[in-house]
Amino acid sequence: MPLGIPRTEEERRERHKRIYGEGNEPPEKRLGLGPKYESLNEVLWDLLPAMPGEFGKFTLPLPRGLARKLYGGGRKI
Repeated sequence: MPLGIPRTEEERRERHKRIYGEGNEPPEKRLGLGPKYESLNEVLWDLLPAMPGEFGKFTLPLPRGLARKLYGGGRKI
């Protein structure tokens, strides 16, 4: 993970219990739905500010990764 520290297995189980309840077990293999950065260039590009009309509406000059999360774009879940 390029930014931050990955969760431990215990933190992952606790979060899963909070979201899905006590009876469900977390999957053995993680789904990997988050962003996948394969190079330092992708990390730096996501930290640069987005252009005001980049996502189809006027936005503040937020980092591209945050603006994509707030205003849509990319893969929909």
